[in-house]
Amino acid sequence: MTPAHAHLIEGVYRHRLVDHAATVVNDPTSSIADRSLAAEALTTCAEIENRLRQEESELVEQLEAAGVSCAVSPAPADRQYHTIRITVDDVAAAEQAATTLSALGFAAWELLSGAARRSFIHSGSQLTMAKTQDATTVVRVAWARNQRRSALARIFTPTAGDWAMVRLPTFAWRGYSLVRPVRLVAERLGLRRRHADSLGPFLSTPDSLLAKLLEFADVDENDTVVDLGCGDGRIVVAAAELSRCRGKGVETASDLVRQARSRVENAGVSDLVTIEQADARDVDLGDASVVFMFLPIDVVADIIEATLDRMPGGSVLVVHEQSRLPSDFPRAPQQSTVLLGAGVTVAHRFEA
Repeated sequence: MTPAHAHLIEGVYRHRLVDHAATVVNDPTSSIADRSLAAEALTTCAEIENRLRQEESELVEQLEAAGVSCAVSPAPADRQYHTIRITVDDVAAAEQAATTLSALGFAAWELLSGAARRSFIHSGSQLTMAKTQDATTVVRVAWARNQRRSALARIFTPTAGDWAMVRLPTFAWRGYSLVRPVRLVAERLGLRRRHADSLGPFLSTPDSLLAKLLEFADVDENDTVVDLGCGDGRIVVAAAELSRCRGKGVETASDLVRQARSRVENAGVSDLVTIEQADARDVDLGDASVVFMFLPIDVVADIIEATLDRMPGGSVLVVHEQSRLPSDFPRAPQQSTVLLGAGVTVAHRFEA
């Protein structure tokens, strides 16, 4: 990897890709290939920014038409991620915004009821919704309570993992403040698996990145491609369409499993691709030659060693994300690169 390419990857991690790309473009010592990639990064970020500005304007107009007073939170120019942040007055306005967003095709990342819902209303500071088309657009709706909490307060402030861990009776909703420290201690001691209830919310890999990811993994007709947390199945379907290889998507969410199976059928690759509803941490990888993971980096850090141990020798694991690999990440990748399309990602290649 050249210093210029490493500089671009660092720009992705720091969410300052535009600044880093401009430096590479203007550096006469950079190679033609690196300057070309940097110029593409500038174009990509500008296109994402223009799209988001238009979506923000349309969403605010629709929310205000529904009676929700809101404002777009400040964001850096030339964004590289598909996230819109909206601020409303209070939790009631946030729930009203969620109803409007739902009618526009956005789905909530967390569906809460009973005690969990009461706890969220009392202690939450934002809700997150997303809509997936060629890429996933995330909308975070925050309200006035969203303020910095002390370290002690954060220990006792419930989050999604606590609401998913146990179902309390509605009258006992305050008990989630005690569930949280118990969960954290159990995970620290290894008595409970982190992310036991989920491998993270669904974010799609932008369609324009699929062929580039498959090329990065050197996928051909002799491969068996497995996508862990396959979502709507687009990677394994694209692999079958482009390379005529075999594929398997693994997903826990039943609605996404249905979407993935429908995508397989509509693409006419049912003879090559299967979709399995299972936990990606436990699925058999004995026949996989290429495995993909597009999951939150902290989840990847937890499961990568066990995943590689289950893969045949010589097989390839590709992880991609915009987040930096943690300093204590269990294993260094053999290769990393910036991929650009209608989105931005850093792809990492590991060999079992």
